[in-house]
Amino acid sequence: MTTPASLVAITMLARSGALGLAWARLEAGGFAPDDPAALTVRGRLLKDRARLASGPDRRRLYGEAAAAYARAATIEDSTYPMINAATLALLGGDHDRARALATATLARQESGRPDGETPYYRSATHAEALLLLGRTDAARDVFTAAVALAPEAYEDHATTLRQLALIIAEQKTEAGWLDVLRPPRTLHFAGRMGAPDDAASVAAMRDQIAATLASLNIGAGHGAAAAGADIIIAEALLAHGAALHIVLPVSVPAFVSASVAPWGDDWVNRFERLLARAASLHIATPDADHPSAELIAFASEIAMGRAAHGAAGLATEAVQLLVGDAGDFTMRDADIWLSSRRRQVTLDWPAEPPFPPPKAGTQPDTSPALHPLAVLEVRLDDPENTALIALIAGAIPPPFAARMMATGVQIAYADPVIAASAASRIHAAATGVRIGGHYAAMATLVDPFTGMVQPFGEQPARAARLALLTSIGATYVSEDFIAGVLARTPALLSEYVGEAAGEAADGHDLRLFALKN
Repeated sequence: MTTPASLVAITMLARSGALGLAWARLEAGGFAPDDPAALTVRGRLLKDRARLASGPDRRRLYGEAAAAYARAATIEDSTYPMINAATLALLGGDHDRARALATATLARQESGRPDGETPYYRSATHAEALLLLGRTDAARDVFTAAVALAPEAYEDHATTLRQLALIIAEQKTEAGWLDVLRPPRTLHFAGRMGAPDDAASVAAMRDQIAATLASLNIGAGHGAAAAGADIIIAEALLAHGAALHIVLPVSVPAFVSASVAPWGDDWVNRFERLLARAASLHIATPDADHPSAELIAFASEIAMGRAAHGAAGLATEAVQLLVGDAGDFTMRDADIWLSSRRRQVTLDWPAEPPFPPPKAGTQPDTSPALHPLAVLEVRLDDPENTALIALIAGAIPPPFAARMMATGVQIAYADPVIAASAASRIHAAATGVRIGGHYAAMATLVDPFTGMVQPFGEQPARAARLALLTSIGATYVSEDFIAGVLARTPALLSEYVGEAAGEAADGHDLRLFALKN
């Protein structure tokens, strides 16, 4: 079956978060009532609407989604819509219908007729049907075998894990068996600068870190690479076979000068070797020339959020590893991480590390003060939408800054979680709205004419340009915006929607995500 381009476009609108527009276009599309492709898209949109609803409405919408998928399965004789119909019927409260559809799915598989599925998805579908029938042990065995068929297909595993978790939650049965089948965990790491002088203490710490990474089954790590615990953890990650994602507060030369070189050339050489082997390098504030306390805290927040985001994408767990008594910076990281109810592991150095003074001649910080802000550019069909402007002005808590633009309103918040909530409230209050969002350390000034503090420069302008790329009814935000939210809370639904060419601070393409809340 070939899906018409118009249905692909409707699905893309749904992925972008413009669910209302996607639904309107499906209804106006003139699709035949027995078109299985259109029925499948209808089921997908109804499922998305159910996920955002609550109470009886959620049950009803899940039931309608199940009916759409079931009709498509009958017409095209396919296991994909059939198993979706079965799970959605369960979520809609019709357990008998779910069991009947699960039984039909197994019968369809046993018939031997081609279904177009990969070996992994064929086995995963089998496991899902068994779980719907209450055959948990058999489902576990079949899913274990499915994972073995494609051991590194982590995104496929994640899709199945989410489905199975929904079924288990509805059935109110034990879910612990899923954990051993999840993809490797992600790690946020941080620690004290400097290291003990004696080799035995360093070796003991390396062994503890290696054992921790192995016991946690870490597949990727996100953090900085300062001299001391950071570099030792990063080296251990690579030795463990994990992907290393380095997040620095400022440019590489500025970071090395302040946080690596004062501890000696050996640390610089180790830093450079890590950089050459890293899976990615992200500079949180590339236009600053010194890692101030505020920029270090901001970069740590982004690293935490990126670790959490990576885990969410793979339906696995994000864990934090802190090494040594690192003072205020790492204590702040610890508090933020624990506030989101994620797991944390701490290791103490076996000896007190020395803290050499900075090298003579270190330049003072002359860069302007930069403050982390989440900026939303709200583009309106009607720039004189006074009701929406009143909503923004009366918001609690109020924005850090707000100003009228030629095509709408730009608002800034110190907390990206509040900014994401504001975007959701704005969409609920107004139609024809497109919102672009970016989170970065930004320069601010006091407007001499209004006396109001405003962000200025390239970063707020980036939010404005992202709004131009956004579908009507949707919010597109940068990856650092997502990271800022996920560092604080796991309660965020988002979906990757593409890249904005040349919009990253280093001139590369910027990954965009649609907020779905």
